Amino acid sequence: MNKITHIKDIIYGIRILALNPSMHSITVFCTPLSNVKERVRITRNKSNGSILINVGCPNYREREFLRDCKKVKTNPNRYLLWGFPKKRK
Repeated sequence: MNKITHIKDIIYGIRILALNPSMHSITVFCTPLSNVKERVRITRNKSNGSILINVGCPNYREREFLRDCKKVKTNPNRYLLWGFPKKRK
């Protein structure tokens, strides 16, 4: 994949995050999904609405998701959506 595809994926992730106020973060896997080594995480701050973009390797929860997808022999989604945590009553 080339860098233009990465930018399109990142812009799509930012658009999803901007349109849905209940979403906290979106993880975008940028390399071919069979061998994921890079991801972009787009996170929104709930208090002031600022958006943070992190580029790096998948963290534990993302590696666990990829491992589970590999076990059931399916390709993972290009985007992982995470909502804001719900407060306990």
